[in-house]
Amino acid sequence: MKKHIFPICTLATALCLSGAGLTSCSEPDDVQDMVLARVLSPTNVSARVSENVNIIVTWDEMTDATSYEIEAYADSPDYDQREPDYMASTTLTSDTLTGLIGETDYYIRLRALDANDESRTSKWTEIMRSTNPEQNMNKIKSGDIQSTAVTVTWTPGIEVDAIICEPTTTGSTATSVTHTLTAEEIAAGSATVEGLEPETNYRATLKLGEKTRGYATFVTNLDLRDAVQLSPTDDWVSAFENAAAGTKFALAPGEYASPTSKIQISSDIVIGAQDSGNLPVINACLQMYGGASLYLYQVIMDGTGTDGSQAIDYKEEGGFGNLTISGCEIRNYTKGLIYINVAAVPDVIEIDNTIIHDVVCDGGDFIDSRKGGWNELRLTNSTIYNSAMKRDVLRCDDASGSVSASVVTTVNNCTFYNVGSGGANYRFFYLRFKGNSNTFTNNVVANFNNKRGFANSSSVGVPTYSNNYYYNCENLISQAEGNTQSGLTCFDTEGTILEENPFADPDNGDFTITDELLRSYQFGDPRWY
Repeated sequence: MKKHIFPICTLATALCLSGAGLTSCSEPDDVQDMVLARVLSPTNVSARVSENVNIIVTWDEMTDATSYEIEAYADSPDYDQREPDYMASTTLTSDTLTGLIGETDYYIRLRALDANDESRTSKWTEIMRSTNPEQNMNKIKSGDIQSTAVTVTWTPGIEVDAIICEPTTTGSTATSVTHTLTAEEIAAGSATVEGLEPETNYRATLKLGEKTRGYATFVTNLDLRDAVQLSPTDDWVSAFENAAAGTKFALAPGEYASPTSKIQISSDIVIGAQDSGNLPVINACLQMYGGASLYLYQVIMDGTGTDGSQAIDYKEEGGFGNLTISGCEIRNYTKGLIYINVAAVPDVIEIDNTIIHDVVCDGGDFIDSRKGGWNELRLTNSTIYNSAMKRDVLRCDDASGSVSASVVTTVNNCTFYNVGSGGANYRFFYLRFKGNSNTFTNNVVANFNNKRGFANSSSVGVPTYSNNYYYNCENLISQAEGNTQSGLTCFDTEGTILEENPFADPDNGDFTITDELLRSYQFGDPRWY
């Protein structure tokens, strides 16, 4: 529009000069007064769904507006034809629409008011947003999931009649399972659905006829029906070390402490929990040999009393199968989490849905490759706290002269608290292997202040950033004032700085996001929002 200002002004000047005998022109301020005869309509209006059936509307503050009026109409924009389904007035620049219905289109309009002159009320600005399905179902916890069944809970006593569990993975051969609720289950708000397939992604939907009253997603546990059953009193160390390739082990609850603290894994094995509600504790360090793959599923790895080594250490050269850590807790290791100090390359390292804490990194980095590498490292949906206090979080030195590796690294939906908080000369990404590439998305980082931030080496592949949040951090979004370190790279210039601690009780391991608006942004480990 700005390009039209000059011609209009030129025409006005010409009229003044040519018709001076007939009339006189006003000063330009009179034209401005005419244009601003009313308050301008709100701009940059956005609407975001929160808590599934609430809508948060935000807009810019408008000059001369003393308040704002907002209305919402369900199903159709029949403004002024009936009473709105929601209406409010506010002096703020945001409003949360509550009392809405799930799975419904809401047509929302907003205008600015001038309390001193009603005639200056702005025109309406309109936007539409659809609510999510109603949510009365609780999150499904790991202890509620088995290989072929799931226990679902919801608000007791509400009107519901069935639970439908549908597989969500494209191409899955599993079929939907419908469980008709009894009066007792409805009153208790709890039911167990059986007949599911192991290792399958499902969406559980709580129904009342065609209406959705709640939903949750989950993955059934590993199929351990053919697994070797072990208890702490068995010779489980020999069982692990002498296992045939492809063996699965199902551990009963209890503590599995190795007298030597070192267990050698030299074949492809799976180690999982018999009871996902009562995880076994492996008090040892694992050493990898012979190109083996390892799947740790719903176990606790505890380094208390071990010799201070890393939790997992690659001891032999060559290519290795995948290292998968899922649904686990790893704690109290001195030197680090994973160590590769030989020309070894695990294909994929995947750490998902796992809590890692008090891996202090005294004498080593958190994930530390000196002479090998990895093809892919995926750290997702996990929480890491009180770890890597004075060392690098991810390290991979350039061993490209002796091994072939892609070193593709993805960090997504993770919560970091007191990680890299020692103020030392270390960084998040110390990845120097030729051709490395990195992605850092949907994470929250609190209390990071190592002087080299994300990186200080040009060999680090500049990460792809998106939707990351930072609280009390230095050198991640920009170089901190007074920090004289040179060569810092990889700043997340689009990251969001949080002014307050977003967690419920982080010092006691509770990283629940307490603010409703922040929860709607879905950053960090999903277990906390």
